[in-house]
Amino acid sequence: MIITLLLLIIPWIGLTTSQIPNPMRYQVSFEGGSHYAVDKIRWRLSSKICSSHETLSSGCSFQEIYVPNEGRTYNFQLTTANPCIVNRGAFLKYIDIWPGIVDKYGGENKTYDKVIFDNDCDGPCLTWFTQHNETIYTFMNYQSRLYIRQADSRPIKTTSTIYDLKTGQLFSQTENKITYWSLDEIPDSKFKFPIDTKKCYFA
Repeated sequence: MIITLLLLIIPWIGLTTSQIPNPMRYQVSFEGGSHYAVDKIRWRLSSKICSSHETLSSGCSFQEIYVPNEGRTYNFQLTTANPCIVNRGAFLKYIDIWPGIVDKYGGENKTYDKVIFDNDCDGPCLTWFTQHNETIYTFMNYQSRLYIRQADSRPIKTTSTIYDLKTGQLFSQTENKITYWSLDEIPDSKFKFPIDTKKCYFA
């Protein structure tokens, strides 16, 4: 009986660790200054975009917080004449950014395409690949790849490569590194308003 259970469980464990993580609660930061705190268990969402001279610890001048029981998104731009604009309606999908990335690479149930050893992964990374051709305005082949570290299922980066369809030559190559990833409970401080909301303008 125990052996039968193990035979059923072990393949399931291997399957879940070979898929793209798509948690209900996460924090993720990208190289360049964007940070997202999403807790769909308690329905709290916040995003911060920092400029080149700002850091998360010192504070960012741009932040959005979705408050579900109000059905409002608070948009804080602390360096402008209107430091806070309140938008009514559902939360903006780009606050909950990770599911869009998961969908782009085939969804959370899609197993990886290839194992790649990469310095940023400190070992093997499971990768998901997508590509498409553009033939209306330009003749280009667009290729994207998502890297998830195999050891702990931590997202590492995405890469984008563009090739000329006519010549096959490399046109450009970029990567977007993920500098922080956490599935721990998110502290309340991540969802605190940076100013008194009475100063907000209702759009």
